[in-house]
Amino acid sequence: MKFCEKCGKEIMDEAVVCPNCGCSAKKDAAPVKVAVPKSAKTAQIFGILSILLLAPFGIPAIILANKSKQETGGIMCKQAKTGLICGIIGLCWWGISLIMLLGGM
Repeated sequence: MKFCEKCGKEIMDEAVVCPNCGCSAKKDAAPVKVAVPKSAKTAQIFGILSILLLAPFGIPAIILANKSKQETGGIMCKQAKTGLICGIIGLCWWGISLIMLLGGM
């Protein structure tokens, strides 16, 4: 394993681009800027909304985050990760709240 020179995260030896920050993992290469797919930005928005407003926003957040990963060749960018994590947290949070409400706690 090696480490990204920009963000310091551990990356695979075969990695060409850091999955965390998108910079080139090659020593003498110029920085490679990977475009963030629109689905990743949308996943991030839906994920945050799922925590703040309603759990159903978590479902498209999770789906769009995975779509973004497919669009970038298996690399999940920060926005997609944020959407995925927030979507899961939002679904869990609202699910627990609903169980507590219906259970009379």
